Amino acid sequence: MTLLDARGRPIDKSQYRKSASAIVEPRVGDKFGQWSGREGVLLSLPGGAVLQFDLSRLTLADYRAMRQHYQLGSSLNVLTFIMHGMDWYIESENKEMASVIEGNIREMWTPLIRAISQGFWAGFGPNAVNYEFRDGYNLISNIKDLVPEECRVEWKKIMGWAPDGKVKPSLYKYNGLKQTGFWIPPENCVHPDTRILCADMVWRRAGDLQVGQKIVAFDEDDAHLPGGKGGRCYRTAEIQVNNAGRKPCVEISTDLGDPILASTDHPFLVRRRAVLAGRQRDPATGRMITTSDGIYSDRWIWKNAGDLVPGDEVGFFGQPWEHESSEEIGWLAGIFDGEGSLSVNPVCLQISQNSGVVLDKIKTLLAENKFEFTATPNTRDRCVQVTVLGGRREIIRFLSLVQPVRFMDRDLSFLWDGVALKINKSVSLATVTYVNSMGEQPIASIQTSCGTFITEGYLTHNTLWYPCLMENGDYYGRKLLKAAFPSWFFSNLMHLFANRYYERFGEPLPIGRGRFESDVDMGGGKVMSGKAAMEQIVQSIRSRATVVLPSDRDPQTKEYDFDIEYLESQMRGADFERYMSRLDEEMSLAVFTPVLLFRTADVGSYNLGVQHLRIFQQMLNALSGDIQFYLQNYLVDRLKVLNFPGSENVSCKWVFRRQGNADTEMFKEVLVELIRQARGMPDLEELGRITGVKLDKIEELTAPAPDPTTDPQGDPTPKPTVKAGRHVLEEAATRVAREVGSGKVQTALGYRNRFIDALTRDGVAIQDATAFTDKLYAKINGVITQAAPVVDSGEEMKGILEKAFDLEMVS
Repeated sequence: MTLLDARGRPIDKSQYRKSASAIVEPRVGDKFGQWSGREGVLLSLPGGAVLQFDLSRLTLADYRAMRQHYQLGSSLNVLTFIMHGMDWYIESENKEMASVIEGNIREMWTPLIRAISQGFWAGFGPNAVNYEFRDGYNLISNIKDLVPEECRVEWKKIMGWAPDGKVKPSLYKYNGLKQTGFWIPPENCVHPDTRILCADMVWRRAGDLQVGQKIVAFDEDDAHLPGGKGGRCYRTAEIQVNNAGRKPCVEISTDLGDPILASTDHPFLVRRRAVLAGRQRDPATGRMITTSDGIYSDRWIWKNAGDLVPGDEVGFFGQPWEHESSEEIGWLAGIFDGEGSLSVNPVCLQISQNSGVVLDKIKTLLAENKFEFTATPNTRDRCVQVTVLGGRREIIRFLSLVQPVRFMDRDLSFLWDGVALKINKSVSLATVTYVNSMGEQPIASIQTSCGTFITEGYLTHNTLWYPCLMENGDYYGRKLLKAAFPSWFFSNLMHLFANRYYERFGEPLPIGRGRFESDVDMGGGKVMSGKAAMEQIVQSIRSRATVVLPSDRDPQTKEYDFDIEYLESQMRGADFERYMSRLDEEMSLAVFTPVLLFRTADVGSYNLGVQHLRIFQQMLNALSGDIQFYLQNYLVDRLKVLNFPGSENVSCKWVFRRQGNADTEMFKEVLVELIRQARGMPDLEELGRITGVKLDKIEELTAPAPDPTTDPQGDPTPKPTVKAGRHVLEEAATRVAREVGSGKVQTALGYRNRFIDALTRDGVAIQDATAFTDKLYAKINGVITQAAPVVDSGEEMKGILEKAFDLEMVS
């Protein structure tokens, strides 16, 4: 059939095909859509009457208190226990990759599930992931489940897309987490050519650093210094990870060091000045003084390279230096080996030399290499002390530049280890002049034991964040306990009220009646009014108490004049129990735990319980799928990049096995029938995962059919060669000969299983080896039974057995 247009002409599809110039490639990355969320609107009636709790005002402290409830606690525990027993595996065509990653995650599975389970009640689970280099791989060594109340998301601001002439929207993406003010960044990435200061005081390319190599680093967070002060100190650290990759990068230029190329998410240590009211720092003395202009409170913060702007002050250790092997530097190294000294406390580097041409050359070389120094004559011996100025940084530069033999084989970490970062003393401030986007560039992704390192002289700077069932980009997730709050609230109130009821009506209020106007003889000559007598009787009633009342009756009503009864409530304890059970069910359903899962089966059929369990398992599958996304991105992909660089195109997935496959019996019958008809065979690797037992394929070797012309008896069982298992028969014959020689008549040929194993190792199929062994042993044991009583020695018996072996084995 041909389609026609309005004029009756055939319509061709080429008329509606877009031209190549009209096809626009999609814009990749975070370009569109600002995530946002809102709490549910409160249900209200005309006039403003609210019929619902304002659950948006609940805090994590409220949810933490709710999880202590027996019903909610058991529901959360069931979720955690089932997730802990989840069946999963790593799927990859690279077997080594799958084995390494699966082994590491299984090793960390218990703390991992414990950490993720926080998201069930808090809505999110913040975790710090620690790595270690072990057995040739970078592996997860610990997963720290952080306290949710102390953590929040660190956002990174990026620009979205807008048509030309329109303002680009600001978008925010996850950029690590903050715990009580401390930032835990995702990673550190610099250009491979960037120089990093190592512990031997040599600057090396970032791309050349090896795992385990020692470098100069500093505290990631404020350390506790002597005197109760806080600050950061230099430290010695080790390279833990160094992998190549590509990322969007920026070039940063400052007024001090050379430009540096780093990824946009690479953090730098920046000095921030916060202005407060009342006082400020005196530039001359550095002390805080009272002024009308305000107070300047300086502190270190971490800031991503992509977020740096001109004017930011970055921590700067010093301009990188290179070791020179010139004749002059070698001469200066020799002078320092002979006449130099390096003191520890205080740290001081000096060269002692008498006045003359040698001293003049020392001064000249120091000046040419931009060292500041003083030359102080010693009045006692007229020797001049040349002291290198500039503190530890200049001493480190001198030793690295000159490399005197006397000091290079020593541990010089005392020059920086534990030294505080002090402005203009141990660290300078480099002002950013411009930040230029360089697009995607090669990078070296580095992690150190301190989390920091010094690159190109700049001070630069690992996370699993699980939001439960995230909606609308809310990284704080969905609190499963939120819907259970009304039932939890009323359940607590009802428990308190029920306990008061049980306490009150467990000992009900006694009511006494009597003639108030008449006197009553209480015995022993004690007479009191009827009112006072009844009050005394009622007040003295206790458990197992005995009360004797007068038996006088009213002549008209026929009722006793004196009587006692108890005030009883029309309500019974069963009413409270039914209502509290209903509240428990509501809480259970709020955390999607089926009602029958915790009931004592006094109601409901078995099939109904099975259906409840199936629905529950489907909900768990949905939750497992939610967790799968984060385990894949935060752990599996990360371990893949860290340990198998260059394998970006190799698939490696975390796969969980779905629960609730109730038709297992039908599946088993179908599988058995397929195998029986030779239409299918099970995957042994998959079957091993299900059973938990490692299965290997067995290759069965079948011997060729025997030739009837060479086998006069037509025996279908092939006979092995003389070599196959003959050594086992020789050992068995020796044992029989020894027993017969010692006088034992009833014996038999042993080592049957060893003989079968020997045949199979020589290539005989297991079925053929077993059949041949049965026939051979039957004949040989018959020979032993007849010969043992008549032979004269064990050697004669062994000769008979060897002849029998020759007759039965094919030569």
